[in-house]
This record gives sequence, structure tokens and C-alpha cells, in this order.
Amino acid sequence: MGSVRQKLRCGVATFVMVCMSGSALARTLTVACFHEDLLPGIRAVLPEFERQTGMSVRAQAVPHGSYELWIRTQMLSGDPPDIVLVDDLPLINRYGQSGLLQSIDALFAAPSPYDRSATPRPWRDVFKTELIQQARDPSGRLWSVPFTQYGVGFFYNRAVYEKLHLTPPATWEQLISNFEAVRASGATAIACAVRANDAQTVWMADMILELLLRPVVPEVNLRHAAGWHYEVADPASTRDEAITLDERLVAFAHGVIDPARSPAFRETARLMREMAREFRPDFLSLDGEEVTRIFGRGESVHFLNGTWYLRELSMMQRSIAQTAPERVFPWGVFPFPELTAESTKLPRLGGITQNSALRVCLALPRHKNDAPREDAAVALAQFLTAPTVTSELFKNTNVYDLPAMAEVPPKAGVESLAPPRRNAFLQVAQFRGYDARGEAEFWTLWQRFLGRQIELDDFLRGLSASHRAALARLAAEQAPSLDQNFLKAQLPGGFAP
Repeated sequence: MGSVRQKLRCGVATFVMVCMSGSALARTLTVACFHEDLLPGIRAVLPEFERQTGMSVRAQAVPHGSYELWIRTQMLSGDPPDIVLVDDLPLINRYGQSGLLQSIDALFAAPSPYDRSATPRPWRDVFKTELIQQARDPSGRLWSVPFTQYGVGFFYNRAVYEKLHLTPPATWEQLISNFEAVRASGATAIACAVRANDAQTVWMADMILELLLRPVVPEVNLRHAAGWHYEVADPASTRDEAITLDERLVAFAHGVIDPARSPAFRETARLMREMAREFRPDFLSLDGEEVTRIFGRGESVHFLNGTWYLRELSMMQRSIAQTAPERVFPWGVFPFPELTAESTKLPRLGGITQNSALRVCLALPRHKNDAPREDAAVALAQFLTAPTVTSELFKNTNVYDLPAMAEVPPKAGVESLAPPRRNAFLQVAQFRGYDARGEAEFWTLWQRFLGRQIELDDFLRGLSASHRAALARLAAEQAPSLDQNFLKAQLPGGFAP
């Protein structure tokens, strides 16, 4: 596989010219997209790729509601699409770890032939460094190409805020105070469904945990480059760094990222339990699909969601206006509030990262007996992520996501909720688990904890056991790729499952 990649890197121009000449390499590629708002832009730029390469590309829309079953079916068919645009990173990584996706690590190290920068640079330099880090799996490997990032903020009912004389909160304490005031008025402060199709609670927990774990990044990233230094305010300080599975095993065994022993995990859970007091009382029985409509109908005052919800909410309100115009309300958005010294006694390096989470990624399925087809898919992915191409692509969409490419401006009219702050990022721990089984266990624990069926210590012990078991499973699966000398030096007694 490595020799094929080297040939692609060194001879992509020849590859393109051969395709244009009508050789056997010319083919039709398929791009499957679960995000209809991106398709107009993709279709707008594909003719140029077809003109340059002589290949044809079919852009296929797939309903988002069926994406897991559809992807599984395509993978099992043995003839999956050449590129899949999807926003489920854990699912992507599981397929990658199973050998069903092309690895991106080596590809990112070489230049993209479609990058028009004045000085040749690795393909990875097209993207925001922190988004590449967010795309890594628990072993530090890349199985997808970042494409869009979402901004998370609290949508709120401005009419209720005006009636209660509230202002958008800047801190955690002000947010909780606003929630309490709304509840005291008889309205619902926020509706959440604590399950996989409503990510509000894990978005909050992830943002808080990432902030509180920054002080331990150097303790986890032990196998760093010579002279490496972690600088929170400089995203480039984590460039080319990655937390590998063996480093994660050591950090967990030493208690640094063990939920039962980590102050950051304890504090994150405590704050979320405080927040859960303000959830609509039936939150354990709600479904994520219902929650989006609850806010749109004016039945809750706050809703934590991403930039994509702007389009959905606008459409929902237009529909409601046709039959019940009195139910349409003015709404606004404010950023996720900052933690202060009053919120937590733990150190805070920098602030809450706003508008930085990875959303849509490009996954490239393997076609093991057709290396030219795999290479053609890589070329198409490089084309779609070239800054000049992506800029044109975004102009032709209705998407409100932000581009994952550093030099690509957002679509006109899309503004950040807060001044851009690009913190250095390394994924030192994953709140909801490290594999599919661990994530399922997390949701059960999370529901019981936020529903006050178990206490904080019970939740942390349960999450610790789940994380430990998941890391042990990954270590067994990936034993040949682990640095056994490093593990023996750091953990003489081994990692206890």
C-alpha cells in the first residue's frame, strides 16, 4: 500500500494525464453524502475535476436518518462508494480500525496536487490543526479527512428573555441563574434527551472536560517530538503530535485520565449534574428527534445545538407561521458560557473552545483489489479540500457549518458566535468511551447519573471500569502496533484489564 501511495504522490500529474487520455484508469467515482445542504456545492465543482482528470463523478444523496444501516450495507456489499461524507466520527474510526477505510496519516504528509499555495506544503497544512487532532482515533490514527466544523451555541427565546429581563449569559453561573429564572416563571428552561441522538449533554461535558484536562496534556503526550512544548494559545504547538494507544494506556494506569481518579472527570460530572436540575423533568423519556421540535414550537426557552440547526429552525418557523403565526417567536444565539474561578477550583488554561468541533468528514472506503480506484478517490478528496475549490463549493451551498480548511472563508452571512479562539488541541481522553461497547455502557451510566439514580462516585467508578475494559480490548486488538518497550518501561506490571 505504501508503494502505491508513493507513486500517487510522485506521479499524480501523470496519473491525471493518463486518465484524460482515456486509458483503463478512467472511471466513474461515487460520492455518497448524508448532508443535502452540501450537495449543491459538491455538484457545482465536480465538472472541473472531471475536466481535469477525464473521470466522471456521481454525487449521491442518502437520507441522514438511515446512515448507519446504509453504510453497513455498502461495506458488506464489497463495493462501497469511493468517498462518504458523514458526521459520525466514532463510526468512521471503527470502520477504519476494521481495515475497511484508507488510512489518511501517510497521505497527509505529502502535498496535494490541487493545492495552489505559493510554497509546496503537506496536505495536512490545508486544515486547521485542531480539527485533524479531533479526527484521530483512540490510537492516534487518522481514518478521515476533515471537511466542516460546527459551532455550538445556545439558541434562546428572545421574547421570554425580554419578558423576564434576562441577558445572554457570559459565565456558567449566569447561565444557571437564567435557567432558574425561567423555571421559576413556569416555563421550561431546556429540554434534553440523554441518548445518542441528542448530543447536548455530551457536547457540554466534552467542552468542559477538554478545558479541565489541558494541564495534564504533557503528562499524557509522553512520546512527543524532541523539544516539544505545549502552548494552549498556539494550535501549531500540537502539529504532528498524536496521543497513541500505548500513551493512553499509561496515562490511564497512572490515574491521569481514569475517571475514578481524575479531578477533571469528577468536576465535569459534578457541573453536568448541576445543569441537569434544570432539564425538563421528563428528559429520560424524551427522544432526540422530539427535542429539536420542542424548541421550535416554543415549548422550551433554550436549546444547545450546532450551526446546522439555523436552517432547520428557520424552515420550522416558516411552516408554523402558515398555521399558527402567534407561536412564532424571535430567537437568538449565545456562545457556550465560560467557566470561572467561581465555577470550579480546578485550573483553567485558556477558555472554552468555541466553534471548533469537527463535523462532516470524508471517509475513503478500501477497494483492496483496485489500487487505481483507491488512488482516484484520494485525488478527488484532495480536489474537494483544495482551498480554492472548497471556497467555491461553500458559496453554492445552504450550509451553516464552518470550513475545516484554514484559508476558506465561511459562507456569506455565517458568523462566529464568539471571537475566534483556536486553542491547541490533543484528544487526551474521551468522555463517552473508546469503542462501541464502551459508548453503549456510557449512555446507560449517564442516564442513571443525570437522572439521580446513582451518585457521583458510583458514576465515576462505573465509567472508570468501562473505560479500562475498552482500552484493554483495543490493546489486545492492536498488540502488534504497540510500543512494547515503552509499555514495559512505563508499566512494569502491565495494563490490568
